[in-house]
Amino acid sequence: TSHMTPLEIAARILGSAWPDSVLMYKDYDNPVFEWVSQRKRLRYMASLLPHKQVTAFLNAIRGGSVGIYMIDQSASRRHCVFAPFFGVQTATLKTTGDFLRQTQAIAVPTYFGRLPEGRGYYVDIQPPLENFPGDDPVADATRINALTETNIMRHPEQYLWQHRRFKHRPEGEAAIY
Repeated sequence: TSHMTPLEIAARILGSAWPDSVLMYKDYDNPVFEWVSQRKRLRYMASLLPHKQVTAFLNAIRGGSVGIYMIDQSASRRHCVFAPFFGVQTATLKTTGDFLRQTQAIAVPTYFGRLPEGRGYYVDIQPPLENFPGDDPVADATRINALTETNIMRHPEQYLWQHRRFKHRPEGEAAIY
């Protein structure tokens, strides 16, 4: 899934449907906000794992838990490849394919958003991706970015554009921010 504004509500819905869900997230610098966030999220998630606890996340998936993972993170060059995202070469996690290979899990794209006129929310669970991951991390990242773009275009105002998706640039390209 990706960073849309009703993320917390979608996580709650998913956690209610799959009580053994484990959410990988970026922990907060503010200890009070981190404590409150964990306390609230643990009401509907079996486990929360900061993004640096990869082994624990993978072990939970191997053990049968549903892993919830944000594919639109901007991480260090070591964990990314550059692939087009809305026509801009964007650092895109290659670890998605690595995680799937290591756990024998399947990728199930999941989208969510607010319905028009305050009518509620939707969670759209897509069929599992076929032939994913492939042998080419750039092709995999391009495919993931295209799926993410399709979801964002449903409600572009609901994407967390302030998430700084274009933070890391290819060698020699000027900073966007």
